[in-house]
Amino acid sequence: MASFTSRGDVPVAFATGLGAGIQSAASEGVIVGGLEEGLIYGVYRQHQLFMDERRFGNEPVALAYREDRNRMAWMLAGVLIFSMTDAYVDAHLYHFDVSDKLSSATGLNVGGVMINLGWIWQ
Repeated sequence: MASFTSRGDVPVAFATGLGAGIQSAASEGVIVGGLEEGLIYGVYRQHQLFMDERRFGNEPVALAYREDRNRMAWMLAGVLIFSMTDAYVDAHLYHFDVSDKLSSATGLNVGGVMINLGWIWQ
């Protein structure tokens, strides 16, 4: 499917939810992308309110908006780290065999005679 290089990881990290949408289910990409976009807008809006209140001289309200903005920025950083980690793990496990059929076989060579033992779980 998609292959990632060190140069290709950076744009995927900043496209909201794209990393989850490429490697995982589309619903995970929609949820993570929506969360990232909502937090980006929240940080932007809280900063606007902070600057407005500060300009009007209402310092206690301005500080409350600043704290909300900073809190949302930390939440956004956490969601971005989660999204990048999830995409990284999914990319490495993309070709992992997840079939229901588990089997194993081993062999033993005794004096030129090969003895094979195998089992299958179904």
